[in-house]
Amino acid sequence: MTAAFLGEVSDDVVDELTRRLNRAAARRPPLALALGGGGRFGHQVLWTGVRGDRDGLRMLADSTRAAARRTGLVVEHRTYRPHVTLARADGGVDLRPLVERLVSWQGPPWVATRLQLVRSRLGAVPGGSALHEPIAGWPLESAPADHQ
Repeated sequence: MTAAFLGEVSDDVVDELTRRLNRAAARRPPLALALGGGGRFGHQVLWTGVRGDRDGLRMLADSTRAAARRTGLVVEHRTYRPHVTLARADGGVDLRPLVERLVSWQGPPWVATRLQLVRSRLGAVPGGSALHEPIAGWPLESAPADHQ
């Protein structure tokens, strides 16, 4: 799932961005999460929601966006809505039956233990899909506040 969408990032700021993201990850604890439910954005994007430690996930997303801003990157100013995109459809597909099936779906819980910087190359895969390449990653290391 995306903590922050950064758009175009030039190679000359990647080193500073990775240093700042490393610090952000070190300050956040692992997150107990699960996927469940779902919906659509408009008529083209099908998604499933994120359950569990959503507050911790929002704080990680806020730290990620702050690291990017301090690096000089422009960051979107919109409410963080944790989700995983499942599919993108053309306007001729009715996603409502799929949304109805997702409403009661609950995935197994897991613990998110890493923050990952990923480069997306739109249209790089046959058929026009995006290619997602990991650039760097860092463990979420801070003990939860009630254990410090």
